[in-house]
Parts: sequence; C-alpha cells; structure tokens
Amino acid sequence: MKNMKRILSIFIACILLMSPLAVFAADGSMIVIITKTGECYHLDGCRTLRSRIEVTLQDAVNRGYRPCQVCNPPTLSSSIDRSAPVTPTTPSTPEPQAPAWQPAAPVEEKPLFTDLSTSAYYYKAVVDLSDRGVIGGYPDGSFKPNQTVSRTQLAVMLVNANNVSSFASAGSSFIDVPKSHWAYSFISAAANAGYLGGYPDGSFKPEKEVSYNEALTMIVASLGYKMSDLQGSYPDCFTNKAKEIGIMNTCSKTGNGLLTRADVSCFLSDSFNSPRR
Repeated sequence: MKNMKRILSIFIACILLMSPLAVFAADGSMIVIITKTGECYHLDGCRTLRSRIEVTLQDAVNRGYRPCQVCNPPTLSSSIDRSAPVTPTTPSTPEPQAPAWQPAAPVEEKPLFTDLSTSAYYYKAVVDLSDRGVIGGYPDGSFKPNQTVSRTQLAVMLVNANNVSSFASAGSSFIDVPKSHWAYSFISAAANAGYLGGYPDGSFKPEKEVSYNEALTMIVASLGYKMSDLQGSYPDCFTNKAKEIGIMNTCSKTGNGLLTRADVSCFLSDSFNSPRR
C-alpha cells in the first residue's frame, strides 16, 4: 500500500511538472520564472526552462528580460485577466515577434542636500566639494546655496581644499581674531600660506562678506600665483588668470557682487583641475 501511494505521488508530480501553469501573486501579478543567464522569462513548465528564479511578470519586464518564444508568456498589459489561469500556446509556424519588454525607468537621483536640485548648474560642484570635505551643509539637511560667504568661511574652505594644516602654522596677528575665535587656526593658516591678507589697520574683518573678485583673487593665490606673476592691475589680473586656468568654467561671475555658497563651490571645484604655479 505504501509503495502504491509513493508511485501515485510521483506520477502526479510528473504530470504537474509537464503541464504549464500560471501562478499569481497575492496582488494578482503573474509569477514567471527567469533564467540565470538573464535572457528570458518563462511560464512554469516550459521545456526550455534552465532554472527557477521566481519574479512577477512586472519585475521581469522592468528588468529587461525577453519573453520566451516557446512557452509564449503573455505580454504585460493592463487588459490581462488576473483572475483566470493563462494557457500558453505554441504557434505552429513561429513568427518573429516584437519583444514584450521595455527598459526600466531611470531612478531619479536623490539630492545630496534637501534644498538642492540635481539639475542646478552648481550641483555637481557641491557634491564634489562635499566628497572632498571642503564644504558641508547645515544640521537641518540644507545647503543654503544662495547664502553669502564670509572671509572666515572662505579661509576655512581654502585651508581644507589645499590640505593645509591648520595647527602647524604660526598664530594670527590680526587684532580682531583672538585665539578664542572658532576659526583662529584656519585664518592663521590661510594668511601664513599667502591665500589672503588683512587690512591696513591690522584687522581681518572675519565676518565681512566676500565679493566675487575677492574670492577669485584668494583662490588664484591659493594656487601659488602672486600679483607680481600676473599682468595688469587688480582685480583684473586675478580674474583674468582665474578664467585662463579654468577656475571660471562652471561659474563666470565677477565683480563686486557678494559671493554665494553655490558659486564658491563652482570656483573651488574647478580649481582642482587648474594648474598650480
């Protein structure tokens, strides 16, 4: 009796394996089988099936798998009846068929900061500087691209961009930058490296906002260029050199307007590909 039951079970299993079946997921989506080679998707029972990796028909189409022309699985359509099993048909004279797959929709890139658009002209520059540790965002996840830049902030960026040690340099001699200032070591390092200077009265004016011309001057100076190396008078000698060596490839703004975080990101990112003196 036990042997008879075993034989009967094997016989039924063979019948099921030989019969094409349409399996449906809980959400009504058809389950198909895909090959390990990633070429085709099949209905269960197809004689050409090489492996059993089960996915929904929607997933198979989105991944770019082609329909098997032997078991002829149905094309993806909103008109498919999800409630009834599908009986695959094999045409007596196979004819070329258009593939039932379509390329997956591109995944939209998530912006690095909450207030940035990936299509903004300065976006790649911001990402580049963030990856290099030159500039960062704010605790709320924003970048504030239109916010102006102070002399202190630019000094910190220049020190970070040029990998200058902010602790190995002599102290600041500026009358308005005491040792208790949060960026004392950065301002000292930038000044001692020749990236920026103070005012005739001995001050630095750490909170003063930077203009485009001033920023380009400091960035060109950070690459080793001195005014004596350049032609013309200030500020044209520095802005012309900035344009010549590619610092203004992404952003070409100059003048006395106040520099923004977006545009200083463009200047500094481009400067990494500029020749040094």
